[in-house]
This record gives sequence, structure tokens and C-alpha cells, in this order.
Amino acid sequence: MKVKNRYKSKSDFINMSDSERVALSFVKPFYYNEMEDIESIKETSMPMHTLFNCVYTITEKLKNEEMPELFIDEIWNNVKHERGSPKSENPLENLNGLDYDYRANYWYEGTLIFDCVYVVMALDCPDNQYCLKMIKKK
Repeated sequence: MKVKNRYKSKSDFINMSDSERVALSFVKPFYYNEMEDIESIKETSMPMHTLFNCVYTITEKLKNEEMPELFIDEIWNNVKHERGSPKSENPLENLNGLDYDYRANYWYEGTLIFDCVYVVMALDCPDNQYCLKMIKKK
């Protein structure tokens, strides 16, 4: 998936929307190993700013579509981990501020991205129940 490089580091989180801040509070325990019996997310695998670049890119696309639910499967297939695929990295793109390609390195990373997308969409577009159901299925 082509990801917009809105957040180049965690210090750029000051520019987050209110709904993204809610998602951030949900995500922190997954990164700081505060969840029992759940695999923690490693910054070396999916930096937190990459996660929120994915969330921003996906939610921006969905918010600009008349029927966003029609794009959920396509977006999910572009984000989710594919067994045997090479690890996603984006070192030069972050330095240059360019958009970059990203695919989750582990199944639970893709799930966390979509969890955050659900939170942001539920807060920003609560009337779009069909889209929310489609996101929740993933």
C-alpha cells in the first residue's frame, strides 16, 4: 500500500486529530509491552509513526468515498501480512518526506492498523455503519 508520510516521527503526533489521539491511547500498551499474553509491537518492525501514517492514509481514502465499504477488502489485502513476503522498510522515504510502500510484517500489525482505522472512523463518521461493520470483520 502506498502510505502518505504525514508523521515522520513521534514528535509529529502533535498534529494528530482528536480521533487519532484516541486511537493512540489504545495503541500505546501494545508498544510498551503492557498487554498480558499478547505479542507486543516492535518499533523495529512497525514504528508507531508508520502505523499512524497507514491509519491516516486509509481513513482519508475512506472519508472521501461515497461508498467506502466497497474499498475495505482491497485496502486490507494491500496492508495485511503475506506469508513469505520480505520485511517492509522505508528508511530513505522517511528522510525525504516522500510517500512510501508499506505492508505489515506480521498478521497482528495489520490487525492493529485496522483496529485504529475502526476507532477513527467510528468517531469521525459514526453514521457510516455498513463501513464500520466491514472494517470490524477484518
